[in-house]
Amino acid sequence: MKFPGKRKPPAQNNPRRATVDQQRTPVFSYYSGQRRTQNTQEASRTGRPLRGAGAQVSKAIAGHKFAWRYLPTYVVLMVFVAAFVYVLSLSSDPRVVVQQQPGIVQRDAGVYESEVLELWNKSFRNRSKLTTDTVSTRQAILDNYRELADVRIQLPLVGRRATIVLVPAAPVLQIQAQNGMFYVDANGKALVDTSHVESSASVPTVQDDSVLAVDPGKAVLPRSHVVFIVQLVTELKAVNVSIDSLTLSDKSANELDVRISGQPYYIKTQMDSDADVRQVVGAYVAVKQKLDADGVRPGEYIDVRIPDKVFYK
Repeated sequence: MKFPGKRKPPAQNNPRRATVDQQRTPVFSYYSGQRRTQNTQEASRTGRPLRGAGAQVSKAIAGHKFAWRYLPTYVVLMVFVAAFVYVLSLSSDPRVVVQQQPGIVQRDAGVYESEVLELWNKSFRNRSKLTTDTVSTRQAILDNYRELADVRIQLPLVGRRATIVLVPAAPVLQIQAQNGMFYVDANGKALVDTSHVESSASVPTVQDDSVLAVDPGKAVLPRSHVVFIVQLVTELKAVNVSIDSLTLSDKSANELDVRISGQPYYIKTQMDSDADVRQVVGAYVAVKQKLDADGVRPGEYIDVRIPDKVFYK
């Protein structure tokens, strides 16, 4: 036998609860902002501490007062940055050094120093190690002083004063042209007028009978001609033949006339690229000995331009 019992009421669906994040999501309200303003005004009037959101804003503003404790750190950082910038900067007064070696030609050291400083300070980029234009500055110095073979710019690792090393060239000849006497290097390039520089070198002098003017910094002779002249002078000295003069003839291409001391004649030589200087000197010595033995003395020239053949007049 079943006893009637109480029927359970039907289960009602629980209303959907908001998640914790949704419950905590702040909602902007014009009235809440107005309320905070009123709380702030009330606190300033009564002297009581703020409550709620107004108190949190006040604490955040007050927290900035503690930033002053980092002031020493800021000062140290600023000093470090200033020192770093100072170390990277360069002085406007670089050190100018002229490298000394035998046989060079150079100007007065004071002339180099004053004019190189002026070229250095023309570029504002030369105030910092990071922006220094060493390539352009080096080329400007070389263009201004043709007697220099090289220029080296050395930047200090710690200091602020750069060092500019000037390397003067060592000439092997000097040529007398229509517009002056010029030193010539081993490559045949005219360096500088001999009156503008000092030199301890004793180099052969070549007279140029052509009407061409010499331009410093440009080639005045092919390298093969320079090699021929230097070797010819050396070989003639080796056989005790003294030279009065060397002349680039305007009568024939590549002809070099050598005037011999104590003789009424000169030697005609050819400065070809394949010319053998020893053979030229050997031919002259042999014909001179033969002429001396025969009692013959040329009055104008001895021509050794053609190999294995010698002419005289």
